[in-house]
Amino acid sequence: MEMRKTLANILNFAYLDIASWFGSLWSWLLTGGAILGGVTLALVQKYLVRDLAFIPWLILAILCDTVTGYMLANRRYKADPAKYAKPSGLTLKEKLAGKLTAITVTLILLNIITNFEISGIPAQQSFIDIPIFGYEFDLNIFKAIYYSGATYLIFAEAKSTIRNLRAMGYNTISTRVDEALEKITGEGDKDHV
Repeated sequence: MEMRKTLANILNFAYLDIASWFGSLWSWLLTGGAILGGVTLALVQKYLVRDLAFIPWLILAILCDTVTGYMLANRRYKADPAKYAKPSGLTLKEKLAGKLTAITVTLILLNIITNFEISGIPAQQSFIDIPIFGYEFDLNIFKAIYYSGATYLIFAEAKSTIRNLRAMGYNTISTRVDEALEKITGEGDKDHV
């Protein structure tokens, strides 16, 4: 009986020793991954994209525009194959790659404009809480530039999606929305796919 207890204790001790070794191995990997992920995220937010919560909405707007544009191109090709080229995966990739490149460059430039530093001090800090007539005003022009530029990207994609839907014959959206989007984004190309 004593021999069984001793053997069980040795096996239990060996199992716990191996489990702690593997536990510490995985904890080091998890810790290293968390540190690397945190540093990467901090660098992305500082140098690439300031507001990561904005990205899913932008991706959704791009996806809606791309899908409706592809459907419109396909519909046009079926209606008149002599006039319109057949949409393919390659043309879709090219258009999407061009659009994503332009949007990525725009977001990076907006982030550079709004986050530059002078002697290690963010330039935008000098425009926050300016005392005027006893009140503190936030005259941060950099914030206005960033958010108006990012909002423009969403509105441009929404306008293009609405135009694609209208060209396909879906006129469920009021023309007032078109007029409002035109005022925001300006006069663009009328035959957008």
